[in-house]
Amino acid sequence: MLGRLARPDGVLLLTVVLAASVRFWRLGGQAFWFDEYVTTQVVARPLGELLSAVAHREGTPPLYFLATWGWIRLFGDSDVAIRSFSAVVGTATVPVVYALASSVVGTRRSARVAALLIAVSPMAVWYSQEARAYALLLFLGALSLLFVARAIERRATSDLLAWGCVSAAAVMTHYFALVLVVTEVAWLVVAQRARRRALVRSLSIACVPFVLVLTPLLVLALGQRATNQQAWIDKFPRALRLAEAGRHFALGPGEPDDRLLIMSALCVLAAGVIVVVRGSNRERRAAAVMAGLGLAGVGLPLLAGVVGPDYFIGRNVIASLAPLTVAVAAGLGARRAGLPGVVAIVGVCVLSLAVVVAVATNLDFQKPNWRAVGRALGTREPPGAVIVQNYLGTPLVRYMSGSRLLREGESFDVQRIDVVYHVPNFGRRCGRWSGLACEFFYFPRFPEQLTSRFTLTDKISVAGFVVNRYESGIPVRLSTRELLGDRLPGGLVVVSPPNP
Repeated sequence: MLGRLARPDGVLLLTVVLAASVRFWRLGGQAFWFDEYVTTQVVARPLGELLSAVAHREGTPPLYFLATWGWIRLFGDSDVAIRSFSAVVGTATVPVVYALASSVVGTRRSARVAALLIAVSPMAVWYSQEARAYALLLFLGALSLLFVARAIERRATSDLLAWGCVSAAAVMTHYFALVLVVTEVAWLVVAQRARRRALVRSLSIACVPFVLVLTPLLVLALGQRATNQQAWIDKFPRALRLAEAGRHFALGPGEPDDRLLIMSALCVLAAGVIVVVRGSNRERRAAAVMAGLGLAGVGLPLLAGVVGPDYFIGRNVIASLAPLTVAVAAGLGARRAGLPGVVAIVGVCVLSLAVVVAVATNLDFQKPNWRAVGRALGTREPPGAVIVQNYLGTPLVRYMSGSRLLREGESFDVQRIDVVYHVPNFGRRCGRWSGLACEFFYFPRFPEQLTSRFTLTDKISVAGFVVNRYESGIPVRLSTRELLGDRLPGGLVVVSPPNP
């Protein structure tokens, strides 16, 4: 079966081209958001300092940052160059999912459908265009599932050893990959229960790479937890985070229109009905196993959060997207799916591509356009614009030449103060925790103690933001305390030195 499915497939090639097209299209169109900006700060350091930076500034393991560190030294550190690593990895996920569906479902039709679904998945495309670890996590998660599936079918120790290496890499990319490893071992034990002794011997060899990285990762995880980088997550209700995760899996973080959820749900329902009513025994079994693995990848972190630290959000369980996609493909791509299957496939693809295009072309569904804000504020000579920010506004430093972050307790001469804030579209619900511009909604409060010395001279609208510009006829010496008082003004503040 594997030999027959391994023959060159022109449809797969076209699907990979499609995947690359939607991932590289407008790859640099959106400016970096806060998390991506942190990535740039980490990978800009010398290699010897990178692990320390990950330990103190990140909440994930170091593999993605090590890979990106090398990548930018080959291709540069522009927005497109840094994100292109995720785009390449995201494109490579497509043939892996194809091979996974081939191995599990056993038909080229289902493999093609699975590859097509992951190629246009709004969630997969979104994170393939982001300078974070999630595209790599999805790729390695799908690859580890592939090696498990092959180990079950071929019973080869080499497949299990490859699985051990890939699983170790996945856990070095994101801690939530541990959930995938646990569910894969359970799948192996159940599928090969008749030869448990041989399986135990093989697993003892295969798990060596995984065990080798586990101890240092545990030390790193405990150190990162002490920094409280992820402490904000459990401040939000678990049910709210679960609902957000469901929307992200269906529509991606941009979430252009909640009504599209109905269409997505109908297509998934159609896949379930088709595989139950018209699917073969193998197609039903494959759909059940893949759905079970995918749902376990979501459910186990939720359960763990009840009894221990709760870090559940949608992007952390992105590895479940691969098995869930194969489960849907087992139904829509079933041999006897007929016209309903074709209609559902077309529906999913049209919906997904519509979401991808909407996100790429509409500011309401994008990250904050700090690049445009930086252009609007302009550069000054000598350079020295200073930024005091709500932390989400930190990436503006990347897009303003000569700017820097204000140090606590610093005093400086100021002649112009720009208060920058985002005006949300209250007509639509804002997707959370993905860096969307609508998350940055604050309203300006110019410090009362400065109103006698600075006058509102202009109000500039740019890319969904408004800049209230205050100027003084003469330079004014200010400290951070005088500028901010006890609280930050609404939005983000840019203070400029006197004209030369």
